[in-house]
Amino acid sequence: LIALFLSNLAYSQNSGVVTIVDSSDSYYNKPQKAVNNITPTTTTYNNEYYYSAPDTAVLVGNYSSSVGVRYSSISGFGLSYSLKMFKRFSLVLTGMSLYSEYIRWEDDTKAKELENTKDIINDIGVELRGDVFDSRNTIVYALLGGHSSSFKTQSSLTNKNFETSYAVGLGVGFQWFLSKRVNIDLNLGYKFNYKEIDASDFSIERQTMIGFGAGIFYNF
Repeated sequence: LIALFLSNLAYSQNSGVVTIVDSSDSYYNKPQKAVNNITPTTTTYNNEYYYSAPDTAVLVGNYSSSVGVRYSSISGFGLSYSLKMFKRFSLVLTGMSLYSEYIRWEDDTKAKELENTKDIINDIGVELRGDVFDSRNTIVYALLGGHSSSFKTQSSLTNKNFETSYAVGLGVGFQWFLSKRVNIDLNLGYKFNYKEIDASDFSIERQTMIGFGAGIFYNF
């Protein structure tokens, strides 16, 4: 047994592979992608399975869902959930609701309010991704997305102000996997933006511009 162990160790060091005993906690106990066109091989000894695999593990494609936080001027900002579909396509949902209130009184008795302002922001977005290229720890994808955002201000000093904006755009993105569980997401694209402003006078803005986004995700 000692001679077998030493011979396996010498083989692993010389061939650039790592040999491990099968267990429930083993990463190679699950089906893996080939790395550099080398597929993990299996050998047996005394009814135990031994896996020989490249010493560089594949980080992408291990999980189908992810959650995180992101900002995208194309597809919205806030908490985000991504679901992998049909191997190379993903659906990403993003949303956030924010509330703030500012009150100013005449004196410390708080008997008379001089100002009372409330701000409410709601944002929801959706994005469809298609993987174009992937390697051991990166994915390049194309995206089509959009979002709706509303900003409402109510103040005792001014009239109520309400803004609603819509955006739709397309672009390309890049995912860099720090580990099997954690990845950073960046994207860049071109978008059309439409905004309505409801205040003392009504106005509309329409414009095209460069869109960008960034986020961090946990995969499961």
